[in-house]
Amino acid sequence: MGDWFNFCDCRKTTKTEGEDWTNAFTARAGYDPSQGPQGRRQKPCGIGVTFVVDDSKALRVKSLTKDGPADLTGKVEEGDILASVDGSNVYCANPQEVGALLLGSAGSKVQVSFKKVDTGEELHVIMVRAPSQ
Repeated sequence: MGDWFNFCDCRKTTKTEGEDWTNAFTARAGYDPSQGPQGRRQKPCGIGVTFVVDDSKALRVKSLTKDGPADLTGKVEEGDILASVDGSNVYCANPQEVGALLLGSAGSKVQVSFKKVDTGEELHVIMVRAPSQ
């Protein structure tokens, strides 16, 4: 298994030299540069999932943040494969692009689909983004 990514908030667990994540997340978090420092209203929030890139380049759930949005659904489990975010197919997509889709303002909703490993069933859940605890 390769790199893993924490989409509980804006932290990436491993970093490739030269990558800049700032712009990818500020737009989803309600940042308005015209308002100067006050434009940074809140830090991006996620769904409380850490993913690992598996051998097929899919993002697989590595762990759930206890009492995070995904955990509270009672439906998302370790090993599930991320299939779509807000209707966009993200199967085997670039993890940085997926992160930009998953992160957003606290209290905003995101529809996420997972493929269940044991049954192959696709599970669709709507979660409310929340800051990591």
